[in-house]
Amino acid sequence: MDTSIQYQNVSSKKVLIKADAILLGLYFFLTPFDQMLNFGNGTVLKFIGIIFIVVSLFKILILRTSIKFFDPIIYGPILLIIISYSSILWSINIEATLRMNYSYLVLQIMFLAVYIRNYNYKEQNYIKQAILYGGVAISFYVIVLNPDLLYSGDRLVLNKESDPNHFAATLILPLLVSFGEMMQSKKIWLIFLFGSLLILLLFTGSRGGMLSAVIAISYFFFKNRKLKNIYILIIIIGLLIGIIDFVLTDFIIERLWTERGVFNDNSSVNSRSFIWALIFLEIIPQMPLLGFGSGSPQFALGAYFGQDYATHNAYLTMILEYGILGISIFILFLSSIFRRLKQELDYTKITLFIAFIIIILFLDSFHTKWFWNTLMFCVISYKSFPKIRRIKNNVI
Repeated sequence: MDTSIQYQNVSSKKVLIKADAILLGLYFFLTPFDQMLNFGNGTVLKFIGIIFIVVSLFKILILRTSIKFFDPIIYGPILLIIISYSSILWSINIEATLRMNYSYLVLQIMFLAVYIRNYNYKEQNYIKQAILYGGVAISFYVIVLNPDLLYSGDRLVLNKESDPNHFAATLILPLLVSFGEMMQSKKIWLIFLFGSLLILLLFTGSRGGMLSAVIAISYFFFKNRKLKNIYILIIIIGLLIGIIDFVLTDFIIERLWTERGVFNDNSSVNSRSFIWALIFLEIIPQMPLLGFGSGSPQFALGAYFGQDYATHNAYLTMILEYGILGISIFILFLSSIFRRLKQELDYTKITLFIAFIIIILFLDSFHTKWFWNTLMFCVISYKSFPKIRRIKNNVI
């Protein structure tokens, strides 16, 4: 299939960008810098998100926006919120559950506010540009202003408290949005942006991040079978080889492909494969239906390792927190979003969603901003515009 859906608003009325859309764009723009914006009891993004929720809920109440509660994309997060707070009754660590419930609540309400809202084409373009310029800003900050971050001899992070794997996951959204725009417009600055973000992703040393990006981009080329696309794919592969040969440090190459690589990390009790096997064989059978409560997986693992451990897998985290009931709701929720994207034929969002479902295989992520940012961008759509016509165009 080599077509995408573009939409044109043919109304003669003046189209404006509303306050909540401006806040959302700012939220997306600042997300790559989140770990640098810590202060007090949270980050700048936390307070922007809360303000966005207040403004959005006010608009929903004033405009009496209709809500389809039987939509899985709506009732999925609502059910997960209910289970989160109910899990206090059986949690193995109530303090952790209460703390995590607050994080979950804010992010899921923000997601619901975005999904319920009907953004006009100008607002959607503004939000997309905010994501792209956020990518420009983080690329400029690292490559131009702080190149020593790339050659520090360690994996790329913005500060010592940051997790390079989560930083890589944060880069996936601007990376694939810039890729989608680049494939449609061929603008030079988008090509440079895509290349810059790709360099940053490689320097994080995140194997899950690279794998998700490669599979998602490969899917895009597979679904758009054109000779021109094959040439572009060859060029991208050539650029990757050049970056690997002449730019990457020995540490990053070692991280990705040698003894510390993903295929040779299975002998240690700290490896993902060992932890995943332990979860399936020993821990899940203890609380299969309802799980151990939100925020509790690290303590369930800690009983075996003597210290807090992460599951390194969002799906397993969901099972440990909410059991079979929770993972069933979660999978229904994600599959509903994917079906929606296939109906819209927006291949930028489909490509992004594929990368998303892969990278969360390697990260505890349900509580992270990048997790919900990706889903929020995917559900910002043209679902009920007045006077909208669809126009089929070639992607390339």
